Amino acid sequence: MNLRSQQRRGFTLIEMIVVIVITGILAGVLSRFLSEPVRGYLQVASRGVLVDQADIALRRIASEVQRALPNSLRVACAGQCLEFLSSVDGGMYRAQVSGSNPADDPLDFTTADSSFDVLGGLRAAPAAGSQMVVYNLGTAPNNAYDGTNRATLAGASTINQIVLTAPIRFPQPSGKQRFYLVDMPVSYLCNPAAGSLRRNAGYPISAAQPSNTAQGDLLSDRVTACDFAFDPGSATRGGLLSMRLTLADGDERITLLHQVHVFNAP
Repeated sequence: MNLRSQQRRGFTLIEMIVVIVITGILAGVLSRFLSEPVRGYLQVASRGVLVDQADIALRRIASEVQRALPNSLRVACAGQCLEFLSSVDGGMYRAQVSGSNPADDPLDFTTADSSFDVLGGLRAAPAAGSQMVVYNLGTAPNNAYDGTNRATLAGASTINQIVLTAPIRFPQPSGKQRFYLVDMPVSYLCNPAAGSLRRNAGYPISAAQPSNTAQGDLLSDRVTACDFAFDPGSATRGGLLSMRLTLADGDERITLLHQVHVFNAP
């Protein structure tokens, strides 16, 4: 009888307490070893999300800047507002009549002109209302924002001929006989106080640069700092746009620097 009783006996209270105490000690020791790797993993994951978000935003800006009208980039708001004119097409205008075809239509810079031939043709017929720019330098009198070297296309324009809605005398010819078609201005507006970087587009071209950082579509949130700096370059060297963007999430903070070479030959 005694043997059967001993075989059926379970843990005693003392044994259970000992097991609980030992388990608690082991858990406390292991938690110290595991907490740091887990915390480190979470920090790396959080920084990875911020890096991806900032990289996507900067690459989006860089992609559009590389299609900008030469010498149309400008920075304001202490480096937090960037604007440029988006170029959709371009070509070469006829500068003079060839002897073999008196019907040639060159672009006249000595008087107001309303049409000219396109050498080599455009990729597609331009839409009525598109804007055409010749020899943009970003300064008077060759400043597309002021409109002195910019004209509006009429619906009669084709891939081989540009027709303007009104005659215009462009200030200066392009050394390479180039002209550009632009569709709209684009602005990137940073507001660290609101934690936002926004893209605004489709508004009228104006001499005054937009500075309302609350306008436009949200490109990135969690922004704590940003800076646009543009070196326009020279006649022998292209421009350089430097963009610095800082994002933060809790205690995690990352800063990315992206530089873009800008084609400035007008």
